[in-house]
Amino acid sequence: MPQSRTPLFGVDLLSWSVVDLSTALGVSPRVLRRVCQQQLGVGPHRLLWLCRMALAREALLQASAPTGRVTDIAMRFGFTELGQFSVNYRGVYGENPSATLRRPPAKSKAG
Repeated sequence: MPQSRTPLFGVDLLSWSVVDLSTALGVSPRVLRRVCQQQLGVGPHRLLWLCRMALAREALLQASAPTGRVTDIAMRFGFTELGQFSVNYRGVYGENPSATLRRPPAKSKAG
């Protein structure tokens, strides 16, 4: 299994493939594709991509505009085509990543 760098439930989504995910779940890639499509309406590759996008959004929400940079955050989550990241982000969340970054950092849910 891949080493954890960006854990979500203990899983490093940056280096996982559909095969890694299906192996971890104990099903074949074909079964994983079918179940993801039936239950979630997307394939497992898109699901992993959406999870990485959600992690990038959370990082943008937690960062502060003076110190955080969209480029750094996008790259941290494996988005190397920055223009495409911005277009895709806007498509998923309805705003530019820079607009998300400009918001005040989210307060901790614990306190």
